[in-house]
Amino acid sequence: MKINKTKVLEQLNQLKLALANRDIIEHSNHFAFLGDKIAAYNDDIALSVPTNINICGAVPAAELIKLLNKLKTDEIDLEIEGGEMLFQSGKMKGGIKFDPECKLPLEELGQMKKWRSVPKDFLQAVKTCLFSASKDMSKPKLTCVHVLENNVESSDSFRMTRVVIQDAIAFEMLLPAANAQHLVKYDMEKYCKTDGWVHFKTKENLIFSGRIYLEQYPDLTPFFEIEEPTEIQFPKSLLESLERAEVFGKADIDIDSEIAVKIEDKKITVRGQNDIGWSEESMKISYSGNPIEFKIHPEQFRDVLTRTRVVHIDKGCSRIFFEADGFSHLLALT
Repeated sequence: MKINKTKVLEQLNQLKLALANRDIIEHSNHFAFLGDKIAAYNDDIALSVPTNINICGAVPAAELIKLLNKLKTDEIDLEIEGGEMLFQSGKMKGGIKFDPECKLPLEELGQMKKWRSVPKDFLQAVKTCLFSASKDMSKPKLTCVHVLENNVESSDSFRMTRVVIQDAIAFEMLLPAANAQHLVKYDMEKYCKTDGWVHFKTKENLIFSGRIYLEQYPDLTPFFEIEEPTEIQFPKSLLESLERAEVFGKADIDIDSEIAVKIEDKKITVRGQNDIGWSEESMKISYSGNPIEFKIHPEQFRDVLTRTRVVHIDKGCSRIFFEADGFSHLLALT
Protein backbone atom coordinates (compact mmCIF):
# COMPACT_ATOMS: atom_id res chain seq x y z
CA MET A 1 0.00 0.00 0.00
CA LYS A 2 1.06 3.60 -0.50
CA ILE A 3 1.16 6.04 2.41
CA ASN A 4 1.86 9.76 2.69
CA LYS A 5 4.93 10.27 4.88
CA THR A 6 4.04 13.80 5.99
CA LYS A 7 0.52 12.82 7.05
CA VAL A 8 1.66 9.71 8.92
CA LEU A 9 4.41 11.61 10.76
CA GLU A 10 1.88 14.24 11.78
CA GLN A 11 -0.36 11.53 13.23
CA LEU A 12 2.48 9.75 15.04
CA ASN A 13 3.79 12.97 16.56
CA GLN A 14 0.33 13.59 18.02
CA LEU A 15 0.61 10.30 19.90
CA LYS A 16 4.10 10.74 21.40
CA LEU A 17 2.80 12.06 24.73
CA ALA A 18 1.31 8.64 25.47
CA LEU A 19 4.52 6.68 24.87
CA ALA A 20 6.37 5.21 27.85
CA ASN A 21 10.09 5.91 28.19
CA ARG A 22 10.67 2.23 28.89
CA ASP A 23 8.74 -0.82 27.80
CA ILE A 24 7.53 -1.65 31.35
CA ILE A 25 4.18 -2.71 29.89
CA GLU A 26 4.81 -4.66 26.71
CA HIS A 27 4.46 -2.42 23.65
CA SER A 28 4.02 0.75 25.74
CA ASN A 29 6.88 2.32 23.74
CA HIS A 30 5.31 1.12 20.48
CA PHE A 31 2.70 2.51 18.16
CA ALA A 32 -0.29 0.18 17.90
CA PHE A 33 -1.87 -0.06 14.46
CA LEU A 34 -5.45 -1.18 14.99
CA GLY A 35 -6.97 -1.28 11.52
CA ASP A 36 -8.84 2.01 11.56
CA LYS A 37 -6.68 3.88 14.08
CA ILE A 38 -3.18 4.23 15.53
CA ALA A 39 -2.79 4.31 19.32
CA ALA A 40 -0.21 4.74 22.07
CA TYR A 41 -0.63 3.83 25.75
CA ASN A 42 1.58 4.27 28.82
CA ASP A 43 -0.78 3.16 31.65
CA ASP A 44 -1.60 6.76 32.61
CA ILE A 45 -2.88 8.12 29.32
CA ALA A 46 -3.76 6.74 25.91
CA LEU A 47 -4.00 8.58 22.61
CA SER A 48 -5.45 7.45 19.30
CA VAL A 49 -5.97 8.94 15.86
CA PRO A 50 -7.94 7.59 12.89
CA THR A 51 -5.97 6.16 9.97
CA ASN A 52 -6.52 4.54 6.58
CA ILE A 53 -3.48 2.26 7.06
CA ASN A 54 -5.42 -0.96 7.44
CA ILE A 55 -2.96 -3.14 9.35
CA CYS A 56 -2.95 -4.58 12.87
CA GLY A 57 0.12 -4.89 15.09
CA ALA A 58 2.77 -2.99 17.01
CA VAL A 59 5.97 -1.29 15.85
CA PRO A 60 8.73 0.42 17.92
CA ALA A 61 7.81 4.10 18.05
CA ALA A 62 11.18 5.85 18.17
CA GLU A 63 12.64 3.85 15.30
CA LEU A 64 9.55 4.31 13.12
CA ILE A 65 9.61 8.09 13.50
CA LYS A 66 13.37 8.25 12.87
CA LEU A 67 13.12 6.15 9.73
CA LEU A 68 10.17 8.11 8.30
CA ASN A 69 12.03 11.35 8.89
CA LYS A 70 14.99 10.06 6.89
CA LEU A 71 12.98 9.04 3.84
CA LYS A 72 13.29 11.53 0.99
CA THR A 73 10.02 11.01 -0.89
CA ASP A 74 6.60 11.87 0.46
CA GLU A 75 4.91 8.88 -1.14
CA ILE A 76 6.09 5.61 0.41
CA ASP A 77 5.31 1.97 -0.29
CA LEU A 78 4.51 0.08 2.92
CA GLU A 79 4.04 -3.68 3.34
CA ILE A 80 3.92 -6.15 6.22
CA GLU A 81 5.92 -9.30 5.55
CA GLY A 82 7.86 -11.82 7.62
CA GLY A 83 7.44 -10.01 10.92
CA GLU A 84 8.60 -6.69 9.51
CA MET A 85 7.08 -3.38 8.45
CA LEU A 86 8.78 -2.80 5.09
CA PHE A 87 9.29 0.58 3.43
CA GLN A 88 10.39 1.63 -0.03
CA SER A 89 11.12 5.25 -0.87
CA GLY A 90 12.69 5.65 -4.31
CA LYS A 91 15.75 3.40 -4.37
CA MET A 92 15.86 3.11 -0.58
CA LYS A 93 14.38 0.07 1.20
CA GLY A 94 14.12 -0.61 4.92
CA GLY A 95 12.28 -2.63 7.53
CA ILE A 96 11.35 -2.46 11.21
CA LYS A 97 10.36 -5.32 13.48
CA PHE A 98 6.56 -5.68 13.47
CA ASP A 99 4.58 -7.68 16.03
CA PRO A 100 1.22 -8.68 14.54
CA GLU A 101 -0.21 -9.12 18.03
CA CYS A 102 -0.54 -5.82 19.93
CA LYS A 103 -0.15 -6.57 23.64
CA LEU A 104 -1.30 -3.22 25.01
CA PRO A 105 -4.23 -3.63 27.45
CA LEU A 106 -6.42 -1.22 25.49
CA GLU A 107 -9.53 -3.08 26.58
CA GLU A 108 -9.07 -1.28 29.93
CA LEU A 109 -10.30 1.90 28.25
CA GLY A 110 -13.79 0.41 27.96
CA GLN A 111 -16.53 1.17 25.46
CA MET A 112 -16.71 4.91 24.85
CA LYS A 113 -20.37 5.92 24.60
CA LYS A 114 -22.64 8.86 25.42
CA TRP A 115 -20.25 11.56 24.19
CA ARG A 116 -21.15 15.01 25.54
CA SER A 117 -20.02 18.47 24.42
CA VAL A 118 -17.07 19.93 26.35
CA PRO A 119 -18.04 23.31 27.89
CA LYS A 120 -16.21 26.09 26.06
CA ASP A 121 -14.51 27.37 29.21
CA PHE A 122 -13.63 23.96 30.66
CA LEU A 123 -10.11 23.44 29.30
CA GLN A 124 -9.02 26.96 30.24
CA ALA A 125 -10.40 26.37 33.75
CA VAL A 126 -8.38 23.16 34.03
CA LYS A 127 -5.25 24.99 32.84
CA THR A 128 -5.80 27.75 35.41
CA CYS A 129 -6.02 25.17 38.20
CA LEU A 130 -2.99 23.10 37.17
CA PHE A 131 -0.50 25.23 39.07
CA SER A 132 -2.20 24.79 42.46
CA ALA A 133 -2.22 20.99 42.33
CA SER A 134 0.23 19.22 44.63
CA LYS A 135 3.25 17.27 43.43
CA ASP A 136 3.41 15.22 46.63
CA MET A 137 2.39 11.68 45.65
CA SER A 138 1.86 10.74 49.31
CA LYS A 139 -1.41 12.69 48.97
CA PRO A 140 -2.55 11.49 45.53
CA LYS A 141 -5.94 13.21 45.44
CA LEU A 142 -4.27 16.60 45.93
CA THR A 143 -2.14 15.99 42.82
CA CYS A 144 -5.37 16.23 40.82
CA VAL A 145 -7.63 18.86 39.34
CA HIS A 146 -11.08 18.24 40.80
CA VAL A 147 -14.16 18.75 38.62
CA LEU A 148 -17.64 18.69 40.12
CA GLU A 149 -20.63 20.14 38.26
CA ASN A 150 -19.66 23.80 37.55
CA ASN A 151 -16.57 23.88 39.77
CA VAL A 152 -13.02 23.18 38.60
CA GLU A 153 -10.55 23.40 41.49
CA SER A 154 -7.22 22.30 42.94
CA SER A 155 -5.15 22.64 46.08
CA ASP A 156 -1.74 21.60 47.42
CA SER A 157 -2.74 22.65 50.98
CA PHE A 158 -0.88 25.97 50.54
CA ARG A 159 -2.63 27.21 47.40
CA MET A 160 -6.20 26.81 46.26
CA THR A 161 -7.78 27.74 42.94
CA ARG A 162 -11.40 27.47 41.90
CA VAL A 163 -12.94 28.41 38.56
CA VAL A 164 -16.70 28.30 38.01
CA ILE A 165 -17.58 27.30 34.45
CA GLN A 166 -20.83 28.18 32.71
CA ASP A 167 -22.10 24.68 31.91
CA ALA A 168 -21.88 21.83 34.41
CA ILE A 169 -19.81 18.70 33.73
CA ALA A 170 -22.00 15.59 33.76
CA PHE A 171 -19.93 13.61 36.31
CA GLU A 172 -17.24 14.16 38.93
CA MET A 173 -13.61 13.89 37.81
CA LEU A 174 -10.30 13.74 39.63
CA LEU A 175 -7.83 14.42 36.81
CA PRO A 176 -4.14 13.95 37.71
CA ALA A 177 -2.49 17.29 36.94
CA ALA A 178 0.43 15.48 35.28
CA ASN A 179 -2.03 14.17 32.68
CA ALA A 180 -4.24 17.25 32.54
CA GLN A 181 -1.30 19.46 31.52
CA HIS A 182 -1.19 17.45 28.28
CA LEU A 183 -4.96 17.44 27.84
CA VAL A 184 -5.18 21.24 27.74
CA LYS A 185 -2.90 21.34 24.69
CA TYR A 186 -5.70 19.95 22.54
CA ASP A 187 -8.92 21.56 21.32
CA MET A 188 -11.34 19.02 22.74
CA GLU A 189 -14.99 18.99 21.67
CA LYS A 190 -16.51 15.88 23.29
CA TYR A 191 -16.04 13.88 26.48
CA CYS A 192 -17.30 10.66 28.08
CA LYS A 193 -16.46 8.32 30.94
CA THR A 194 -15.71 4.63 31.39
CA ASP A 195 -14.67 2.70 34.48
CA GLY A 196 -11.59 4.49 35.86
CA TRP A 197 -11.02 6.58 32.72
CA VAL A 198 -12.24 9.82 31.18
CA HIS A 199 -12.03 10.38 27.43
CA PHE A 200 -11.93 13.52 25.29
CA LYS A 201 -11.92 13.84 21.52
CA THR A 202 -11.25 16.55 18.99
CA LYS A 203 -13.16 17.47 15.86
CA GLU A 204 -10.66 15.32 13.94
CA ASN A 205 -11.41 12.33 16.26
CA LEU A 206 -8.11 12.33 18.11
CA ILE A 207 -9.02 10.69 21.43
CA PHE A 208 -7.22 11.47 24.69
CA SER A 209 -7.94 8.97 27.49
CA GLY A 210 -6.70 9.64 31.01
CA ARG A 211 -6.94 7.69 34.25
CA ILE A 212 -9.03 9.32 36.97
CA TYR A 213 -8.75 8.88 40.72
CA LEU A 214 -11.74 7.53 42.58
CA GLU A 215 -11.09 9.13 45.99
CA GLN A 216 -13.22 11.76 47.73
CA TYR A 217 -11.88 15.28 47.30
CA PRO A 218 -11.93 17.66 50.31
CA ASP A 219 -14.43 20.53 50.46
CA LEU A 220 -12.46 23.72 49.76
CA THR A 221 -15.34 26.17 50.25
CA PRO A 222 -14.73 26.99 53.96
CA PHE A 223 -11.12 27.97 53.22
CA PHE A 224 -12.21 30.72 50.84
CA GLU A 225 -14.02 32.55 53.64
CA ILE A 226 -11.77 35.43 54.73
CA GLU A 227 -12.29 37.09 58.12
CA GLU A 228 -12.09 40.91 58.25
CA PRO A 229 -10.10 41.24 55.02
CA THR A 230 -7.81 44.14 54.16
CA GLU A 231 -8.05 45.25 50.53
CA ILE A 232 -5.01 46.09 48.40
CA GLN A 233 -5.02 47.26 44.79
CA PHE A 234 -2.05 46.32 42.64
CA PRO A 235 -0.64 48.91 40.20
CA LYS A 236 -1.36 48.62 36.47
CA SER A 237 2.38 48.38 35.77
CA LEU A 238 2.62 45.09 37.69
CA LEU A 239 1.86 43.04 34.57
CA GLU A 240 4.85 44.52 32.72
CA SER A 241 7.11 43.88 35.71
CA LEU A 242 5.87 40.32 35.84
CA GLU A 243 6.89 39.76 32.21
CA ARG A 244 10.42 40.91 32.99
CA ALA A 245 10.67 38.87 36.18
CA GLU A 246 9.46 35.64 34.60
CA VAL A 247 12.45 35.59 32.23
CA PHE A 248 14.27 34.18 35.25
CA GLY A 249 11.26 32.48 36.80
CA LYS A 250 11.31 29.57 34.41
CA ALA A 251 12.16 26.17 35.84
CA ASP A 252 13.20 23.08 33.90
CA ILE A 253 9.59 21.95 34.03
CA ASP A 254 7.35 24.90 33.22
CA ILE A 255 4.63 23.90 35.69
CA ASP A 256 7.24 24.37 38.48
CA SER A 257 8.10 27.95 37.51
CA GLU A 258 7.68 30.58 40.20
CA ILE A 259 8.40 34.19 41.01
CA ALA A 260 8.59 35.91 44.39
CA VAL A 261 6.34 38.82 45.37
CA LYS A 262 6.91 41.00 48.43
CA ILE A 263 4.46 43.66 49.67
CA GLU A 264 5.64 46.10 52.33
CA ASP A 265 5.03 49.68 53.39
CA LYS A 266 4.15 51.65 50.20
CA LYS A 267 5.99 49.19 47.94
CA ILE A 268 5.56 45.93 46.01
CA THR A 269 8.56 44.03 44.63
CA VAL A 270 8.50 41.28 42.00
CA ARG A 271 11.59 39.06 41.66
CA GLY A 272 12.45 36.24 39.28
CA GLN A 273 15.56 34.13 39.79
CA ASN A 274 17.08 30.93 38.45
CA ASP A 275 20.55 29.48 37.83
CA ILE A 276 21.13 31.83 34.89
CA GLY A 277 20.28 35.18 36.49
CA TRP A 278 17.70 37.30 38.22
CA SER A 279 15.44 40.31 37.74
CA GLU A 280 13.83 42.48 40.41
CA GLU A 281 11.56 45.50 40.17
CA SER A 282 9.72 47.60 42.76
CA MET A 283 6.62 49.79 42.39
CA LYS A 284 4.67 52.11 44.63
CA ILE A 285 1.55 50.75 46.27
CA SER A 286 -1.01 52.01 48.76
CA TYR A 287 -0.35 49.67 51.68
CA SER A 288 0.60 50.07 55.33
CA GLY A 289 1.06 46.99 57.43
CA ASN A 290 3.14 43.93 58.07
CA PRO A 291 5.34 42.74 55.19
CA ILE A 292 3.71 40.05 53.02
CA GLU A 293 5.63 37.59 50.88
CA PHE A 294 4.47 34.82 48.56
CA LYS A 295 5.59 32.79 45.56
CA ILE A 296 3.40 32.12 42.55
CA HIS A 297 3.63 30.64 39.07
CA PRO A 298 4.12 33.55 36.61
CA GLU A 299 1.48 32.33 34.16
CA GLN A 300 -1.01 31.87 36.96
CA PHE A 301 -0.21 35.33 38.34
CA ARG A 302 -0.71 36.82 34.89
CA ASP A 303 -4.06 35.05 34.70
CA VAL A 304 -5.00 36.50 38.09
CA LEU A 305 -4.00 40.04 37.13
CA THR A 306 -6.01 39.96 33.91
CA ARG A 307 -9.07 39.11 36.00
CA THR A 308 -8.52 41.49 38.92
CA ARG A 309 -5.90 43.79 40.46
CA VAL A 310 -7.67 43.75 43.84
CA VAL A 311 -6.39 41.39 46.51
CA HIS A 312 -7.59 40.73 50.08
CA ILE A 313 -5.45 39.83 53.08
CA ASP A 314 -7.04 38.09 56.06
CA LYS A 315 -6.97 39.53 59.57
CA GLY A 316 -3.92 37.58 60.70
CA CYS A 317 -1.95 38.20 57.47
CA SER A 318 -1.82 34.44 56.95
CA ARG A 319 -3.73 34.23 53.65
CA ILE A 320 -3.98 36.30 50.51
CA PHE A 321 -7.12 36.04 48.41
CA PHE A 322 -7.85 36.93 44.78
CA GLU A 323 -11.43 36.92 43.54
CA ALA A 324 -13.12 37.88 40.28
CA ASP A 325 -16.21 36.70 38.44
CA GLY A 326 -16.18 32.91 38.64
CA PHE A 327 -12.57 32.81 39.87
CA SER A 328 -11.04 32.41 43.33
CA HIS A 329 -7.40 31.90 44.29
CA LEU A 330 -6.03 31.59 47.81
CA LEU A 331 -2.41 31.57 48.95
CA ALA A 332 -0.96 30.78 52.36
CA LEU A 333 1.60 33.49 53.13
CA THR A 334 5.22 32.79 53.97
